Amino acid sequence: MLFSWFAWHVEDHELHNLNFLHIGSPKTWYAVPGDYAFTFEEVIRSKAYGGGVDRLDYPSITQNYCCIWHSILQTPGESVMTFPRSYHIGFNHGFNCGEAANFGTPKWLSVAKEATMRRAAMNFLPMLSHQQLLYLLTMSFIPR
Repeated sequence: MLFSWFAWHVEDHELHNLNFLHIGSPKTWYAVPGDYAFTFEEVIRSKAYGGGVDRLDYPSITQNYCCIWHSILQTPGESVMTFPRSYHIGFNHGFNCGEAANFGTPKWLSVAKEATMRRAAMNFLPMLSHQQLLYLLTMSFIPR
C-alpha cells in the first residue's frame, strides 16, 4: 500500500533478518546499529515517552541525541539484511511485493540468552526455546 510503514523494532529474539523486494515500488529503511540499541532505547524512553511522541522526527532523533543511523533505498531485486539488536523503521513508496525471513548464525547464539531475558522482562512468551536449540545443536555433533 502507498506509504505503508513499519515502526521501530528489532526482530523477534533479536534474530537476523533478510528482506528481498521482488517487484514494485522501492522501500526506504532507517536503521540504528545493534551496538547503539540500549542508547537508542533510553533516548526513546526519555524523549518520546517522556515528551510528546507527535513532535519527534524519528530518524533525526538518533542523530541529535544518541548515535549514528543509516538509511537505504531498497529497489526491486535487492536485499536488505538487519543484524541482531538493530532497530529499524521504514516505509514503502507504493505497491510492491517483498519477502522476509529471520535466521540465526553462530554469532547470534551469543546474544540469544540476553534476548530471551529481555523478552521475559516484557512478559512476552518465547517464540522458540534457546535451551532446546542449544541441546539439539549439541546432540547433532555427538556421533551416534
